[in-house]
Amino acid sequence: MPGQGLRKGALRKGAPFALCLLLPPQAGAALCEANRLDEQVVVGYVYDGDTVRLSDGRKLRLIGVDAPEIGRDKGPDEPFAAQARAALSAWLAESPHLGLRYDRERTDAYGRVLAHAYLANGDNVAARLLVRGLGVSLVVPPNVRGAECRRAAERAAQAGRLGVWSLPSHQPLDAVRLTAQTAGFRRIDGVVSRVGERQGDLWLHVGPRLRVHIPRTARDLFQVGPDQLMGVRLHVQGVVKPGRRSSYMRVQHPTALEIITQ
Repeated sequence: MPGQGLRKGALRKGAPFALCLLLPPQAGAALCEANRLDEQVVVGYVYDGDTVRLSDGRKLRLIGVDAPEIGRDKGPDEPFAAQARAALSAWLAESPHLGLRYDRERTDAYGRVLAHAYLANGDNVAARLLVRGLGVSLVVPPNVRGAECRRAAERAAQAGRLGVWSLPSHQPLDAVRLTAQTAGFRRIDGVVSRVGERQGDLWLHVGPRLRVHIPRTARDLFQVGPDQLMGVRLHVQGVVKPGRRSSYMRVQHPTALEIITQ
């Protein structure tokens, strides 16, 4: 399906992504609904838009969304962090119950439960935040279920410049304008000038200074060869880490790296 990332045979003009993905769901349909639920839980406390404490004491990290951070140690909140937390708190005030659908990994490196979470009406919590611009999509293999649906919700918010997508830092930036001071989450458009491979990892040089790293653990998800990427214009989004000579971005799923033109 067009607009879902890099696929074989998809190297063509893709700027007008499939408009059907941006349309609201049919009346009564849940947003990115689950095919099954593995556990029912009760939320006791909301830390921020993507992390809650369950009534049994476990901490749950929602799969699929990176919500803005609430400030720590009296530091400032990131933009729209309070709105994301308030939105999730309001939805849970209607019913504190969540349905959990597990993916490949059930816990993260911090011991938190990892799961797709669903509200009482069947809506995926991450997708509901994304469609309102209260976070950015986050896909970390091997937990990739439903990534395309959540990306469609995010595109709708980007098209409407909702929430975080109203911020100057979240507007598309041409790769030629990237500087050594550019850091944090960015949406970059640019032409692939060089493609390299090292120990199974794929490196795309986009514009004069951005290196996009696709790790070997994620290569199979992209389903496209290095020779198909030379000279294409891409849209890539993720966290930019600046360096003196070049900047770095790690991309682990096709929904974060899409072809604009061949």
